[in-house]
Amino acid sequence: MARSSVRVRAAALVALLAALASGILVAAPSSSADGTLTVTWPEITDLNPDITDYVIDVQHTGAGHLMLLFQGTTWTVEPVASSGPHVATFPAGVNGTLHLRLYECPTEAFTNDCRERGPFHEVHVYTRFLAGTDTPWRVGPSMLRPILITPAPTTTLDIAWTVHLRGGSGPVLVSGDATGVPAGGPLPPIGPTDALFDGHEYDYTATVTADAGVYGHLVGEITDTFEWDATNESKIIGFDVRDTFLHRMVKDADVFYPAADDGDGWRDEVRIHLVGNTDPMKSVQTTITGPSGDLMLSVADRAFLWNGRDGDGELLPEGTYTVTMDTVDQADNEKVVTGQIDLSYERLVQTTWKRTVSARGTMLDKYVGRCASLKTPARAGWRGSLGFRAEARCSRSQRGVATSHGIYIPVGPFQMPLWVRIDAYGGGGRGSQLSIYQYNRRSEWIARAKLDGKVRQHRGNQVSAVRAVLGDVWDDPHVIWSVGLDDGAAYDVRDFTVNVRYWDIR
Repeated sequence: MARSSVRVRAAALVALLAALASGILVAAPSSSADGTLTVTWPEITDLNPDITDYVIDVQHTGAGHLMLLFQGTTWTVEPVASSGPHVATFPAGVNGTLHLRLYECPTEAFTNDCRERGPFHEVHVYTRFLAGTDTPWRVGPSMLRPILITPAPTTTLDIAWTVHLRGGSGPVLVSGDATGVPAGGPLPPIGPTDALFDGHEYDYTATVTADAGVYGHLVGEITDTFEWDATNESKIIGFDVRDTFLHRMVKDADVFYPAADDGDGWRDEVRIHLVGNTDPMKSVQTTITGPSGDLMLSVADRAFLWNGRDGDGELLPEGTYTVTMDTVDQADNEKVVTGQIDLSYERLVQTTWKRTVSARGTMLDKYVGRCASLKTPARAGWRGSLGFRAEARCSRSQRGVATSHGIYIPVGPFQMPLWVRIDAYGGGGRGSQLSIYQYNRRSEWIARAKLDGKVRQHRGNQVSAVRAVLGDVWDDPHVIWSVGLDDGAAYDVRDFTVNVRYWDIR
């Protein structure tokens, strides 16, 4: 019994394989109360019904009505004669995959009482290309857009395209055509034109024709709406250097000072970045070339920190380095921008600026009491000196004598100096004293230094430049000080020495 069953199943399998190999699958006759049904389906599964008939052979002995269901994104039915070949009439405009199902119905109407007879058959039907493109919203003159097309063409494409204002109204603004375009594209670029304006929206239509094998010669249409963008907004390359002493980022720097070791954090790195375009880029390639034009570093980024080393991590020599950014924006607009930065191995040091000036030449104002006087020159040979004189017989307020002085100082290499000190050369009689004050940004006299009567260089008090330097440190920095007779009858001042401490590089 078991061996006989195996032989029967094997024979049935061989018969099924033979039917598949011959390309024709004949439904086994099915019986019903009304008779039998035999259906022979065609072997083709891919066709264009405009050029190829899809013929079903039906032999039906029952009284029921046969219906052929076309099931895709929507469905339709058509009646099928009970005997002989039937040419399927595919729904107009159908494109894509369909399932064909045969039903037997008790009446000529397709209702829930109809029952399916046999398995469905899948076919791929195309009378035209289904075509489109995948692009960002913004489109530029040189943008290459892919072509998405079904079924797959067997030849290259011929394309004719037009551009209108959005909404399809109005004349054709730009048009073009191309032959021999590969099946996957790209679509021909629109190219530079004065007919389209940045920021305006347009409709694009392209007619695509090609052969598609068993489907024959097909035509398809690509439609797209886009915003025209013909300008890459990239402008310049920015160089920003962090300064740990100023506690800020120095913008538009023209030099930085990398360190051989870990560095001191003072301008060791430069931040290189694209200026003028904040939109995401499709691609950016940044290269750094040395003074001789040799490539030192290549980075696929629009903003990065550079520590003065090449791609192998080796510290580069001093000199001027050229940075080039080749940018392509989302609309495929390309722009190349360049900039230069100097690499230096000078280090940060402190230096003092000194200037000796005459007492008379720097005087801004004076106060002389009723029992006091101001003499110039104070002594023979002391040109430009001032002599402070007071009579002891008078009250302190009546014998007061003082002067104020000022001088512009140079702009420091790194803005604000560190400190200021005013020294004075002079002396007076026994018991005489002179006081020096510095004027601060709050209009106060501070940092009093008392000078004894010995004729010599007298050292003033050191004051933070934040307090003592007046005016704009980039434009007209200056310092103001005052001297006045404290005690005694006479004190002579030949000159002042202004000391300003700066950060400098050497």
